[in-house]
Amino acid sequence: MKKIIFGLFLLLFIIPTSVQASGVFDFVSLVMPNGEEKTGFWPSQNDSKKSEIASFSATPLSSGARNDVPCDFGSRYDYRRDKCEKVFVPEYGRLNSDGISVSCEMGYILKYGKVQDSGLAGMTIDKCIKVVVPAHAQLSGTGDDFQCDRDFKRVEERCEKLILPANSHIAAGGNDFDCNTGYSKQDGKCVDARKPANAKFFPQSDDWYCENGYEIAALSAVLPLRERNDGLGECEALKVPSNGRVSETGTFFYCLSGHKLASNGKDCEQISVPENAKPNWIGSWKCDVGYRKIDDLCEKVENVEHGMLLSDSGFYCEAHFKRDETDRKCVEILLPQNASWDEASSDIWRCNQGYVKNDDRCEVFTLPEHAFWVGFNSWDCDSGYVKNYRELKCDRI
Repeated sequence: MKKIIFGLFLLLFIIPTSVQASGVFDFVSLVMPNGEEKTGFWPSQNDSKKSEIASFSATPLSSGARNDVPCDFGSRYDYRRDKCEKVFVPEYGRLNSDGISVSCEMGYILKYGKVQDSGLAGMTIDKCIKVVVPAHAQLSGTGDDFQCDRDFKRVEERCEKLILPANSHIAAGGNDFDCNTGYSKQDGKCVDARKPANAKFFPQSDDWYCENGYEIAALSAVLPLRERNDGLGECEALKVPSNGRVSETGTFFYCLSGHKLASNGKDCEQISVPENAKPNWIGSWKCDVGYRKIDDLCEKVENVEHGMLLSDSGFYCEAHFKRDETDRKCVEILLPQNASWDEASSDIWRCNQGYVKNDDRCEVFTLPEHAFWVGFNSWDCDSGYVKNYRELKCDRI
C-alpha cells in the first residue's frame, strides 16, 4: 500500500500543472505539440507504419468545428480544445472559399479517416485519393468519379459492354437501354406490355391511351397507367348525348351553345337565357351590347358620351379621351404646351424635343455639358461620362 501511495505522489509531480487542473489527459497535445507545423498528409505518406493507424471512407466524420466563433481564414473553432485550429489541407487538396472546408483537385476524391491509435483516438483527417478510371471510361464532370463511355454500363468499379436485349434501343444517356413501343422492362429484358381493346401505346412507352371515339371506363379513370397495363383498365365507346358534339381528338364531348353539362356528367341540359342576351360556348350566356348583367337579367345601360359601349356594360373612349370607371364617363385629355399626341404613350402625348415631362406639363430642359439628345425627350452622356440622374448632369468616369 505504501508503494502505491508513493507512486501516485510521484506521478503528480511528473504530470504538468495545466493537465492536473483540467483533470483530463490531452494525449493529442502530448503526441503532437501545438507548435509543430504539419504539412502534406498526416500521418506521413512515406511512413507506412503511421499510415496504418487511419482508415478512410467516403462518409464525413464529425470534426468538432463550429462556424459561430470568429476564426481567421483557414482556421476553424474546435470546441474540444476551445481554440481556433488551422484547417488541414491534404496533398492534392485545396481550401474552399468559406475558409473552413477543403476539396480535392480534379481527378481526386475526398475521403475522411478516423485515427484508430489509442493515443490519437477520435481525431479525424482528410485525404485526396486519386480516382481510378477503368477501361472504356472517362473522368466525370465533377472530377471525383468516373463515367462509362457510350455503349458501356457501370458494374461496380468497371465498365462492361452494354448488351441490348430484343425489342430495345439504347437510352439517351448511352449507358442503359429503353424498351421499344409496347414493351416493358423486366429483369433486364423487354417483354410484351398489355393494353385493353381499342387502345394504343404511347410512342417508346408501355403506357396506353384510348383510340378516338373511346374513353377510359369510369373504374379505370382513377387508376394509374401502370395498373391499367395489368388489364385493370378498359376503353369503352364514347357516348355523345343529344345537344353534344364529339371533340376533334375523339376522346371527349362538349355541349352545344345554349347547353351545359348535367350534374351526372353524361348529358347536356339546356340553360335559361334571359332577354337581351345570347348563349356562349361555355354553358352560360352574355348580355348584348348596351346591357349589363344583374343577377339573372340583362338591364340596359346609358350610353357614354365620347365612348363606345361593349358587352356586359363595358365601354372604351374615343381618341384623346380617357376612361373614368368610377363615374362611368370619358374625360378629355388636354394637350399641354410644347407637346404632341402619341398613342403609344400611357398619357397619349409626349413632350417635344428640348422639353421633359413633369406631371401634366412639358418643361424646357437645357442639355448639360457632354450630353446629347436621345429620341424626343430623353438624353444621355458622351463616352467617358456617366449620367447623374439626381443632379441632371454628366460626371466624368
